[in-house]
Amino acid sequence: MGFYTVRTPGELLQVGPYQGEMLACGGIPWGKGVCGTAAATGETQIIRDVRELQNYIACDEDTLSEIVIPVYATAFHSETPTSPGDASAPKKLIAVLDIDCDAVGAVDEEDAINLKALLEKFIIV
Repeated sequence: MGFYTVRTPGELLQVGPYQGEMLACGGIPWGKGVCGTAAATGETQIIRDVRELQNYIACDEDTLSEIVIPVYATAFHSETPTSPGDASAPKKLIAVLDIDCDAVGAVDEEDAINLKALLEKFIIV
């Protein structure tokens, strides 16, 4: 479990911070694999069985399912001042949260909802 941070917007994600044994790929191109797809589309990726994906990047051979959630922050340099929690505030992608599982179907939409709630509560930028 860990984050891939936006190294070069529209081009590259870079691993870190990361929890557990470092088996992750160092860098992932935008649009490639599950993490790159989440970054490029801005949409949560819930993959029941990674073996069914053609563009899957295998960073850990034990991974069978995966969830990746885009992480956004309010843009720091906005021309329009906004108050904290303002839903209309400009957002920018800063990372993706990547959670790999060693069982098929280990993640679902309920996990996505709960993980997004945690991110919104604890990621303060």
